[in-house]
Amino acid sequence: MLNQKHLDELRALDTGDGSTFARLVQTYCDEARTQVSALHTALHAADYSAVIQVSHRLRGSSANFGAVQLASLCSQIEVAVRAGNLSAAQELEPQLTHAVTLTLLALSHLYALDDGAVAL
Repeated sequence: MLNQKHLDELRALDTGDGSTFARLVQTYCDEARTQVSALHTALHAADYSAVIQVSHRLRGSSANFGAVQLASLCSQIEVAVRAGNLSAAQELEPQLTHAVTLTLLALSHLYALDDGAVAL
């Protein structure tokens, strides 16, 4: 679900007490929830431009956190909509919801082992 190498690289940026990494994890989780909600809205509104923008943004941030399955789904949604195939993107929506749930849970679990809990 998560690429540990990416997480280790982010964690290595925090040379202090771990609070910078904790903020990064929390910010990603908060933004991922917001972006997934926006993506669901855009998919149901058939807003091609918004789907492309949001899926691209979520793909990038997810890739940075090593959430490879989520990043891949976002990429597939973006590619489908750029090709004019909204229905293919909409068919990926349940998988996207599942992947984001698993990603947030995995991050919460990993972070809880370090210092506390990430609010889901």
